Amino acid sequence: MFASTRLKRVICISNMVREDVQHFYGVPDAKVVTIYNGIDLAAFSPDCVVNRQECRQNLGIPQDALVYVFVGSGFKRKGLETAIRALPPEAHLIVVGKDKETARFQKIAAETGANTEQSQRVHFVGPQKDVRPYYGAADAFVFPTIYEPFGSVVLEAMACGLPVITTDRCGAGEILTQSVD
Repeated sequence: MFASTRLKRVICISNMVREDVQHFYGVPDAKVVTIYNGIDLAAFSPDCVVNRQECRQNLGIPQDALVYVFVGSGFKRKGLETAIRALPPEAHLIVVGKDKETARFQKIAAETGANTEQSQRVHFVGPQKDVRPYYGAADAFVFPTIYEPFGSVVLEAMACGLPVITTDRCGAGEILTQSVD
C-alpha cells in the first residue's frame, strides 16, 4: 500500500506515527501529513468538576485525597501496571475502561498494597458512557503508555483542566509542554 504509485498522501495522527511510517515503510516526507485528532470542547471542559464531591464519595475517596485518573482499554499497552506501581502512598487511582485481564491488574493493586481488605486506593470502575465525572474527580491524568499513536484521552483530560503525565511513546504527548509549578 505505501509503495503504490497511486499513493497521494499518508495522513498520520501524530508526528510519532509519521516518523514510524517513514522509518518502517520508506514513505517520502512530501507524502506524509500530520493531522491531530480533535475533541468536543463543549463537552470536555473544566466544568466537569461539578460532580467532583459526589463522584469521590461514591468511590469512597476522601475529598482531600490526591486522585489520579487513567482512561483506556488495553491496559498492558497503555501502562496501567506502571501507574499502579508508581501510585504514591495515600493517593488514589481511578481506572476507567475495560480489559480482558482486569483481574490481573486488580491483583497487582493488591500485591502493591494499594488495595487491601481495609482500603481501596485503585478504583476499577469499568467502561463508562460518560467519563467526564471521573476527570472531574481527579487532580491529574496519568497515561504511562508503551505505545499510543495519539490518545484522545490526553486532549480530553487537558480540556477538563487536568495536568497530564504520559510518556514519549504517546503521540498526543507532542502537544504537551513540560512545566513544574
